[in-house]
Amino acid sequence: MPTGGEGTVGGFDIVKEPEAIKKIVGYMSQKFSLYDTLTVEENINFFSGIYNVRKEKRQARKEWTLDMARIREYRSVLTSTLAGGFKQRLALGCAILHEPPIIFLDEPTSGVDPISRRNFWGLIREMSDAGTTVFVTTHYMDEADYCDRLALIYRGAIIAEGTPSELRNEQMKRDVVELETDHVSRPWKSYRYTT
Repeated sequence: MPTGGEGTVGGFDIVKEPEAIKKIVGYMSQKFSLYDTLTVEENINFFSGIYNVRKEKRQARKEWTLDMARIREYRSVLTSTLAGGFKQRLALGCAILHEPPIIFLDEPTSGVDPISRRNFWGLIREMSDAGTTVFVTTHYMDEADYCDRLALIYRGAIIAEGTPSELRNEQMKRDVVELETDHVSRPWKSYRYTT
């Protein structure tokens, strides 16, 4: 329970209407939170039940998750055997099985290779473009640049807030070095610096 103050999520009071909030929010934690001892399909079935996905929609949502995460061929495989990028996409799919209008992603690409990170952010952008409100915590500044608005937090307090370009223009007092390459997986082959 809160020690003080008040708050709402999606118009629902956090103290008086927590069950209503659970129905409109999806959450994906930094640490992989699915069950390694279950198969991909068993995890999806389990979270469909947890999120009370209507029975008539469960099969369609399962198929959507398998396609979105590009893991259809792994549906019968133990989750523990999946690579990090596949696990993250599966976790995202499970977090949004109930099609919540608000989703919280806590360090969603931590420990994932750069190409999987980029692909994952493509999925996040698609959700945002479709109208889902996405809150992301990240310590990767290149990922923060994908966001519409940022809040920089230090010791529990917001120290800067705005769009990525506003923060760059108003808050950064030092030169920034930007590396551009045509070869994402081999940056040493072709690069140039811009300050």
